[in-house]
Amino acid sequence: MDLLGIISKIDGDEAEVQIKRVSGCGGNCEHCGGSCESAFHGLKVKNTIDAKIGETVKIEFKESESMKASLIIYLIPLAGFLLGLLGAFLMNMSEMNALLAAVVGLLIGFFIIHLGDKKYKKNNILATIKKFN
Repeated sequence: MDLLGIISKIDGDEAEVQIKRVSGCGGNCEHCGGSCESAFHGLKVKNTIDAKIGETVKIEFKESESMKASLIIYLIPLAGFLLGLLGAFLMNMSEMNALLAAVVGLLIGFFIIHLGDKKYKKNNILATIKKFN
């Protein structure tokens, strides 16, 4: 998936690109009748092309990495929840304690994602920028 954005800030070798979020209907309100007020969203990327503030750039997302990230974000908390629930039932806990164990497992899953998120922010694996003509 490729998007266009405008460089809004440069900080060393990183650039912040303002992109317009695309709504579920693709931004064409005539088809869905909804409100398509999509705000701009800032995305930090490595400035590998020496882009300047105000320049329009093309942002390329690696679909395989994006799919991996989506799976991680959804599956790790779910696995934590289910493991907490399963562990509670194996230890013959009451339903209320089983629910509490499941929530703790869910929170542990979110914490694991938070730790892994630092890797993605540091390496900027998901997106690269290129000059737009």
